[in-house]
Amino acid sequence: MDWIKCSDRMPEIGVNDWRTPFPVLVNCEMGVVPAYYGFAWHEGEKHFGFMESIRYGDGSGSKPDEHSNGLMAHVSSWIPMPEPPTT
Repeated sequence: MDWIKCSDRMPEIGVNDWRTPFPVLVNCEMGVVPAYYGFAWHEGEKHFGFMESIRYGDGSGSKPDEHSNGLMAHVSSWIPMPEPPTT
């Protein structure tokens, strides 16, 4: 599977969800890291973008605070996570 440019397409999120169910790998200023794609509220507006999977991937479904949108900057491309090994 090839890397997908953010300018071409973003990952899909469910209609009633605030982020993707599984993280994707993103290429950003930190390197290649796992992240979720979703939205955060900032100053009353919904902003879409990528969020660090470690920070926003717990089972409680915690979302970024209204005052810190928690979105990553400078993400250029993404790719679905590879399948885990079977052995």
